[in-house]
Amino acid sequence: MKKNGILRHVLLIAYFVLLLLFLSVCLVGSSLLDWFTRTLGSISVESVIYTLKSPLKGTDKSIVNGIISSCAPSVLCVAAVFLFLIMLVLSGRVLASCIVISIKNRKKVRQLKIGIIPLMFAAALIVSAAGACYVFVKADEKLSVTSYLKRLNDSTTIYEDYYVDPDSVTIRAENPKNLIYIYAESMEFSYADKQNGGVQDEVNYIPGLTELANDNISFRSGGETGGFRCLPGCDWTIAGMFSSQAGIPFAFPVGGNADFTDREAFAKGTVMLGDILNRNGYVQEFLCGSDATFGGRRIMLEQHGGYSIRDVYYALDNGYISEAYGWGFLDHTLFDIAQDRLTDLASSDTPFNLTILTIDTHFPDGYTCELCEDRYDEQFANVVSCSDARIAAFVEWCQEQPWFEDTVIVIQGDHPFMGTYLSGGLDMKDRQIYNCFINVDADAVRTDRDFTHLDMLPTVLSAVGFEIEGDRLGLGTDLFSGTPTLCEQLGFDYLYEELSKSSRFYENFY
Repeated sequence: MKKNGILRHVLLIAYFVLLLLFLSVCLVGSSLLDWFTRTLGSISVESVIYTLKSPLKGTDKSIVNGIISSCAPSVLCVAAVFLFLIMLVLSGRVLASCIVISIKNRKKVRQLKIGIIPLMFAAALIVSAAGACYVFVKADEKLSVTSYLKRLNDSTTIYEDYYVDPDSVTIRAENPKNLIYIYAESMEFSYADKQNGGVQDEVNYIPGLTELANDNISFRSGGETGGFRCLPGCDWTIAGMFSSQAGIPFAFPVGGNADFTDREAFAKGTVMLGDILNRNGYVQEFLCGSDATFGGRRIMLEQHGGYSIRDVYYALDNGYISEAYGWGFLDHTLFDIAQDRLTDLASSDTPFNLTILTIDTHFPDGYTCELCEDRYDEQFANVVSCSDARIAAFVEWCQEQPWFEDTVIVIQGDHPFMGTYLSGGLDMKDRQIYNCFINVDADAVRTDRDFTHLDMLPTVLSAVGFEIEGDRLGLGTDLFSGTPTLCEQLGFDYLYEELSKSSRFYENFY
């Protein structure tokens, strides 16, 4: 009887330990959900998985710190209760009580076992299960987990039907211009006032970029209502860069290809912007304020165009900064380096492509520098305004240089902002991403186009002077031509749905 009594109560303790672990998962899940709700817009589950599986080297520690601080109270609460139970067990009091009760009063033990305890456990289990379901439903609203799982089993033939291999058509230019390609982190037209295509009631947080868009060529879906919308596989930095340079979304298996540093080739089946410019004699450099290895940027650009990488280590080695600002350095230093690199690149007769990735407007609420003014209550509003001024000042400097006449500047948001600041409550897929083409030789151009990241590849090539047979590359269309984009031909919603599905043909790009 003694052994049976001990066994019963050991099982009882085990029940509560398992229940405690289950409750802890629910509490931590609720804390994570709260953090997502407060800080994130509706981002894709692919972007979350890819980021989690990417190496932490070079990432922004403030995001990790934000998650930790949100989960800390729940973790500490569960740990305290768990520690209390362990102390009771280790002290021997619980176990001794179990033995005494089991020997002296077996009938009561049996009643307790088949009565109150199971009911308590079942009730707690039901409450915990309901909490877990609530967490999953709310997480699904943010990340569309069920849609993601469904897409894994759906397939599309859109690539077979519409993909144009750049190697299968003629792409030529007699005297192509230099290219400065600026990826402005999380830059949306949403930050402008409604009069200028944004969603702000009174304040235009990007007056400089608005003026550049109005004075040059800026393609806008729906006329004056903004830039372009985001498809699946285009909504985080490396995905936005890849899709705009390859004409296809970033749809590699997020588990097996998230960290490309251990692979022999990055998307070896694709022909990207850098490949085409490299074949035409361009010298190419990539400039960013963080570690270019993060997210696969280094390997992508080195293998598709032979870019020279100028990142935080370049800035340290060449005396631009004395130490890294956590993950790197801010945009005012970035544009100082860009000016020096352009002066050097322009000293040769060889055409060049300097691709720049800004960082100050990065999620969760941006980074302020000594040049930022404290005009608004929200930090992110101040950061956006400051970034606008930095980019506009850099473009103005470029326009004053002797080489500008032979240079095209493209400014493009890499993806929509991942948070909800200044978004006007718009869903992620309805945000309008900024774009502007400066110093392009083009006749009257229709700018009210419905387009996506995928159309940037042929459009950028056309902007610097390349003629493209058929006006299409990848799944993209040259916006300077009269050829309809896939968005205009098939509709954005249909394109969004099809590109959310798996594709056997896409495996050719691996």
